[in-house]
Amino acid sequence: MKRSIALGALVLAILCASAGLAGAKTDPRAKAQSVAEQQVAGFLPSGPGQPGICDTKTFGDFIGSKKQIYLAACSSTDGTFRFFSIVNAVKGSLNIPTTQAFLGGQLSDVCNNAGGTATAVGVKTKFVDIFAGSGASESIASGFANTLKDQVKKTAGYVSFKAC
Repeated sequence: MKRSIALGALVLAILCASAGLAGAKTDPRAKAQSVAEQQVAGFLPSGPGQPGICDTKTFGDFIGSKKQIYLAACSSTDGTFRFFSIVNAVKGSLNIPTTQAFLGGQLSDVCNNAGGTATAVGVKTKFVDIFAGSGASESIASGFANTLKDQVKKTAGYVSFKAC
């Protein structure tokens, strides 16, 4: 029950943050960073001794040749669950550089080395979230992806695909 409540709150935060990004008129890079960081924060422990889906933030920076896409990520201590939030700071295509070292390495580790899966869900030109899991965490990652799919599937530009 706690996990489903937390998931519902996280999905609401993602949708509200994404809506805020669409209306951002000042400093779109700061807004993109804030949205991605808030999404990752939803998976981290809320305080000392509190459980989280992720145990640590693993990445946060602008990526791509023009540095207009913000990537934030977190992982469980054992690496069986990983979450990536990618937010576009500008209007136009959200071209995720698949050769980006951190993202490519993390997905390769989950998919190729651990035999897990990763599902991406998002809205074209705005954001994509990637939920990756292996072992027992594979179903957790799939559950988060399915919940987000249900929330955004009627949004114009909705996209969902297996990242591996």
